[in-house]
Amino acid sequence: MNRLEVLKTYKIFIGGKFPRTESGRYYKALNAEGIPVANICLSSRKDIRNAVQIARKAQGPWQERSAAKRLLMVAAVQKATARL
Repeated sequence: MNRLEVLKTYKIFIGGKFPRTESGRYYKALNAEGIPVANICLSSRKDIRNAVQIARKAQGPWQERSAAKRLLMVAAVQKATARL
């Protein structure tokens, strides 16, 4: 019996979380041969507005951290998202 392949849906990253988009829409990412490999969330204006508001709030504390601390934080996010 053949297994039904279910594509992974990648969510947006806002404020340290991976929420679903407000609209729930997504598109299929295709490889070079045109075969679907994943679903990618399609952000709406509300999603972008929320991301910008959260980023503005985070800007102050982010600037106050040393470059070394910021590097460690970015590396931790990269490591966490690499497992997805």
